[in-house]
Amino acid sequence: MRERLTDYSLLADGGRTVTLVGAPGPISHQLEFHNGGEQRAILRQATIVSPQLETATGQRPGVVMPSVVLHPGQARRVPIRITIPIHTPPGRYDGKLLVAGQTVDVVIHVVEDYDLDVAPTEVVLENRAGDRTVRQIVCTNRGNVPLVIGEIGAVVLDDELTNCRSLRAVTAAWPDEDGQHDAIDRFVDLFVKEGWKKVVEHSGVLRVHTAGGSRELLPGQTQVVELEITLPDKLEPRTRYTGVAPLYMSDLTFRIVPVRGRLDAGDEATGDVAPSRKAAPSKKSAPTRKSAS
Repeated sequence: MRERLTDYSLLADGGRTVTLVGAPGPISHQLEFHNGGEQRAILRQATIVSPQLETATGQRPGVVMPSVVLHPGQARRVPIRITIPIHTPPGRYDGKLLVAGQTVDVVIHVVEDYDLDVAPTEVVLENRAGDRTVRQIVCTNRGNVPLVIGEIGAVVLDDELTNCRSLRAVTAAWPDEDGQHDAIDRFVDLFVKEGWKKVVEHSGVLRVHTAGGSRELLPGQTQVVELEITLPDKLEPRTRYTGVAPLYMSDLTFRIVPVRGRLDAGDEATGDVAPSRKAAPSKKSAPTRKSAS
């Protein structure tokens, strides 16, 4: 069925120009229609033409608009959804919006989109103090600007008992602060100073080196990144540690976990395992044989 075109008008905010702002993907907007004729108007289709954007991406923006029924004299605001092609570079793109034979100017401002996908999001390491290992992560640039994967460096570790150790360190230092027991700001200073010092001293840091140096990740590109990881020289063998390295808007988590079987074997080798209990000797002595008279 063809659209019934009558004396209707398409009104855009601020005049005859529609302005769209957003990152690549769907952008919601509203159009205002008015039927100034004497017959009912039915509108079903809308398209956007932007030679600039099509040159940059090789694709045309998509438009989704519900069917619009306008009775004589009726005005109505209708939601539409414009989909900007993924990885569209930031910038201004001019175009035309066509709805049932009418045209309005369109200005599309595409903003920067930093979207780095890292897999896996967690790297699990065995609790081996001083150990060196190599792990791989897969990085994908899902945004529209180039990203750089550089050196990660030192990752501060946190163990499950960090809060307890930090509070004990602050409590030990607090009585020596000239009797200022009611100074909450001093307590906070001590918590940061002593607590953080205790964390670093006890847990240490993980050294993470990006093999091959920094590399650029273009929009839509995927690369495998090799990480050379060195564990601290001192670790509690039965403790689980966690460290987080921020990569743009994503986090890469390192977890150091104890390995129960290895610990048991190590304990036996070092003599840490409690010896098995032997049966206690009987206190009753064997009866002596009397010599014959």
